[in-house]
Amino acid sequence: MAIRAVAVKRGRNIERKYEAWEKERKMSEVVAQKLVKVCVEVQSGMARFRVGVQAEGIRRALGLVGARYPHTETTVVFPIEPEDFFVSEPSATAAMVGHEQLHARAA
Repeated sequence: MAIRAVAVKRGRNIERKYEAWEKERKMSEVVAQKLVKVCVEVQSGMARFRVGVQAEGIRRALGLVGARYPHTETTVVFPIEPEDFFVSEPSATAAMVGHEQLHARAA
């Protein structure tokens, strides 16, 4: 009976170690994910403004802004600065990071 109790205890320890390893592996995948930072111009009629966005890629950045501001035209502002393109913070998440109001276009 004592041998069986030791085997069950070892099984639980192995299960706990596997769960800890699995959790650590998933966390490292999240940290390893690279994000980019781009400036997106949003235009609706005569009004326009720029939004800073960090996301998994340029298409995803445009998608985030388009979802936030439906029925607008969104374009990436070029040139993209190479030293600022990749987000350096390892815990960064995809999100809009700021906006800048531009003057309305003259008709």
